[in-house]
Amino acid sequence: MKVFLVLFFLISTSAFAKYQYVSPMPGSTLNAPESQIIIREGSYLDPSSINAERFILEGTKSGYHNFRVAFSDDQKTIVLYPSKPFGFDEKVTVSIMQGLKTLQGYLIDSFTFSFITDRAYTMAEQKQFQQLAAMSREERPLDDAIDFSYNKVEKNPFNPTERQLSGSFTIVNNSNPSPGDIFYDAWNGNFGSALYDGYNIITTDGDSVYASDKASICFDFKLNPNGYLSVFNDAMSCFDVFDSNYVLIDSYYPANGRAIDPHEFTIYADGHAFMTASETHIVNMQVYDPDYFQSASVTTSVIQEFDESKNLIFEWRALDHIVVTESNQNLAFGFIDAIHTNSIDIDVDGNIVASHRHLNQVNKIDRNTGEFIWRLGGVMNEFTFINEPEPFSFQHDARCLDNGNITLWDNGNGHVPPHSSAKEYALDLVNKTATLIWNYNPQTYANTDVYFYGMGSTRRLLNGNTLICGGWDYSSDQSNMWEVTPDKQVVWELALNNAKSLVGYRAVKYNWRPCAPVSDNAIKLKNITDHSVKIIWPDVSNAMLYDIRIRKEGKINWKAKVTAEPRKIVSNLNPATSYEYQLRANCQNGFASDWSPIKAFTTLPLRISQPVEIVSALKMHPNPTSGIINFELETNAECVASISVFDISGRLFFTAEREVIAGEQSLAFDFTNFPAGIYVARFTTLSGSQTLKFVKE
Repeated sequence: MKVFLVLFFLISTSAFAKYQYVSPMPGSTLNAPESQIIIREGSYLDPSSINAERFILEGTKSGYHNFRVAFSDDQKTIVLYPSKPFGFDEKVTVSIMQGLKTLQGYLIDSFTFSFITDRAYTMAEQKQFQQLAAMSREERPLDDAIDFSYNKVEKNPFNPTERQLSGSFTIVNNSNPSPGDIFYDAWNGNFGSALYDGYNIITTDGDSVYASDKASICFDFKLNPNGYLSVFNDAMSCFDVFDSNYVLIDSYYPANGRAIDPHEFTIYADGHAFMTASETHIVNMQVYDPDYFQSASVTTSVIQEFDESKNLIFEWRALDHIVVTESNQNLAFGFIDAIHTNSIDIDVDGNIVASHRHLNQVNKIDRNTGEFIWRLGGVMNEFTFINEPEPFSFQHDARCLDNGNITLWDNGNGHVPPHSSAKEYALDLVNKTATLIWNYNPQTYANTDVYFYGMGSTRRLLNGNTLICGGWDYSSDQSNMWEVTPDKQVVWELALNNAKSLVGYRAVKYNWRPCAPVSDNAIKLKNITDHSVKIIWPDVSNAMLYDIRIRKEGKINWKAKVTAEPRKIVSNLNPATSYEYQLRANCQNGFASDWSPIKAFTTLPLRISQPVEIVSALKMHPNPTSGIINFELETNAECVASISVFDISGRLFFTAEREVIAGEQSLAFDFTNFPAGIYVARFTTLSGSQTLKFVKE
């Protein structure tokens, strides 16, 4: 029987002396056989030095493993994908041979580490794990007797039916709330009628912007920083991503054999995604107390980061950093959800702030190493609470503010009597104090403090107001959502349909402009010359056209360009001149995205002698034509060519620009609306012009 170990005690202080982060953690146990290998020395690496010959993967039972090598977009992290899983209950050794180089040319030393995989579990044990996952997801008391045979309504996530929204809520108060639409989920907490189950966007007046029944148990519906929507898909055990037309464009699943966890998923502007996941093991809890179970099912949390190509580049296992006895759960029970991570946020310094409900703790994790930076609350609390008579208990939704403060929703299960409130703490990281500087206790209709057993959120809005979602309650005498001013005046309040036992996991507010922006981090410049530049970017789902605007640095007025493709050659620029530019998408639904942040580049100095763009083998067909003409051409360089069409009197009938790639190509133009007659087409590049004559019938 495996023993639940505190692994960091087994790791020497020099384990990561040569490498900033490797995964699985050296010396760790209970690792999934499906584990990928993550390697990060910490320096920017020379890609040419990365190949399969630099690494060896060997299991004591499964032998040597072939693998695929991936190099992350952070230019630091290497991921090895074994071609088959490792064996159960075996030691795996990862050897990194000398030969990796930094971008500066420094040779990186060799390094070897090992870890132990978990044993195989029986079908009965795996069923036990599924039951624990259901209890953890629903946030019910784990020592309650729970009937898992409830009639859960199954729905096809890709073919939703019409769903009634009217009658699912009541707007109790609507007195000058902040601008924006409310994004929230709703589902029947008692697993009865599924009439209103799903996720929604409404105005503060209660008008429906969007309503979907694609999820029967709904979590974490949001607008991501990259401009796309996402929501937990219970039926498919993944997180789905949608474009601004609410069309499914992607799905994310946990890696390394982890189980899906519905609490948090976010994609940032650089394309990196974070999600909560979990792992469950059979643990001999009698190691801690002889009255505990010898074979308890224990679930612990996992945080995973994926790069833009969906490579897992960081994994934080609570199992490697937290002792199970820190948990506020009943450790004498046979099912233990020990950690229950329910939110992930990225602080201004790029590190992770996470909320762990079953530790009564919020902590900050170094995103480079996985080590704790600080721990607030719980058994391992490092802070002194000031102006706080009852530190948070069983909390949700810890969020970082720009001023360094932390907000959260204190469910208050451990308070006497239990009650819930929104809180903001100012953290002094030098003196390790946490001062409660703002809180709000929503009231029931009888003017007592509300209580929500689980779930809920607290979000600070742009105007300083706070949007609160209570979460899961068992009461019919209280509302579910409030918008509150800094001086604690309620300016908006919503009550879900209590007769249907509706609950909501979170509520967030956005100024919803349904068109995703161009990903700022993915905009690239190529072929900068003394007179032109090529701008390329990833395509935006649902975009029809892209606007580009460019100006000389220091100038006010922009020059506008439009393209249907995610690339554009901008020409007629001045040599040795700095320019600023921005991009935005125009979507099929009629909305335009925000402009990308202003970026800059400088053209090269004027080159007296430079390669000449030569257009050769210019031909057209058919000629005569009834409308469509195809121009066949060949050029020795990428450039912008302009075409102008004149009648025989010299009157201009048509002009356009086209990006021309090096090599042979065909450009088609439609002259159907031209009057019958003789025309001259002139192709012009920087190197000169060529003309052809054609007849329009």
